[in-house]
Amino acid sequence: PVRLRIPRMGIAAEVVFLGLDANGIMQSPDGPDPVGWYTFSALPGLAGNAVFSGHVDWRTGVTGAFWGLRELRSGDVVYVDGQDGHEYVYSVATSKLYPEKGAPLAEIVGFRPGQQITLLTCEGVFDRSTRDYDQRRVVVARRIR
Repeated sequence: PVRLRIPRMGIAAEVVFLGLDANGIMQSPDGPDPVGWYTFSALPGLAGNAVFSGHVDWRTGVTGAFWGLRELRSGDVVYVDGQDGHEYVYSVATSKLYPEKGAPLAEIVGFRPGQQITLLTCEGVFDRSTRDYDQRRVVVARRIR
């Protein structure tokens, strides 16, 4: 994947590749604008769960690529452009909010039959001491073409 687009939100974000850090924690994009695709997840266009994350905001105070993710509704369309020139089209199925601690990680990022993408971002109350939000927004979209 090279670009993720959500027209209703005005998003057209570059995709960067991410993995796990030395402590086994999922990395996050370096900056407010790119969206990360986790290389341990499925490739868009193939069976499984392609997992993407983006920031809701950035430490400089600017909004991040996924600022409006909470506004996505069932049926909204998400496009993923592949390096090969293919456009993969998904329709939002669900949007859920989980507590940051205790979120069902295997359910969120694990393999799923069919073709789906999962979009992740922070939400809720920002804790200045941990520099993190207390909730996670999880949007699942299923391939429609």
